[in-house]
Amino acid sequence: MRKHPVGNGVVIDHGNGEFSLIAHLQPKTQHFKVGDKVKAGDVLGKCGNSGNTSEPHLHYHLQDGPDITTAEGLPAVFVGACVDGKKVAKAEPVRGQTIKRCP
Repeated sequence: MRKHPVGNGVVIDHGNGEFSLIAHLQPKTQHFKVGDKVKAGDVLGKCGNSGNTSEPHLHYHLQDGPDITTAEGLPAVFVGACVDGKKVAKAEPVRGQTIKRCP
């Protein structure tokens, strides 16, 4: 699927020059339509295997524009998260870490 590397995905405009891309959702599982407002906790869709991917997973990318082909990536910082089981004030995830919401 090189023509559609994101597959079924969504771009969220945060209104501050930051855009979240969520890619590889299962087809026909989106719980929104273009222009809808979303908030934390809203279900966007189900993890899938659409686009240029070999296995089901969710791809998250923070970027400075709505188009993945022209936007630059931005650091994604999580506040008050648990990283590998330990609570941290701020976290910028790296490959192999497990990030969860802290109790």
